[in-house]
Amino acid sequence: MDEPRQGVAEYYRRLDEGPGPFAYHHFPDGGLDGSRYWFKSAEDQGELIAIRQLQIGADGLIHRYWCERLDDEAGFLTDPLHPDIEDDLVPISQEVFESIWNSPRGES
Repeated sequence: MDEPRQGVAEYYRRLDEGPGPFAYHHFPDGGLDGSRYWFKSAEDQGELIAIRQLQIGADGLIHRYWCERLDDEAGFLTDPLHPDIEDDLVPISQEVFESIWNSPRGES
């Protein structure tokens, strides 16, 4: 990993391993492509920053993004959470998020 990307990954790691508080959300309508999203986020300097993101596409493929995997051919870790979607985020519990995150299929 090149140095700038390493710095970005460390930023997300510090937020994820920090004291929080954390917020957990589900974005059920990912738009035209039919994807669904789940987020673990933390506030940093007044912005809601996604520090873990799980995406399940309409094709059923699962993509997990966090400090260890910032992006792939299908997408990337959203940073920060776009203000246009904040009103559509559905709060969920930490337990629900962790169950989905740790599920081999991405859903529980």
